[in-house]
Amino acid sequence: MIKYCRLEGYHVRANKTLDAALGKLYDRNGAIVIPWYMLLDNSGNILIRHGSAPSQMDRLGKEIRGE
Repeated sequence: MIKYCRLEGYHVRANKTLDAALGKLYDRNGAIVIPWYMLLDNSGNILIRHGSAPSQMDRLGKEIRGE
């Protein structure tokens, strides 16, 4: 679907091991919300664990600017 829909950016499909590790680190009240957006800096450090969706441009822009 990534290729078919021409989705840009990095996309990760998690196997069971990665899914379990992410669940321990970044869950939201016992569940991982999908889709899930994180903001990272150029070094790969997590800036925001649960960022706004790209469709929420106003809110996402504020998060990127640190407002």
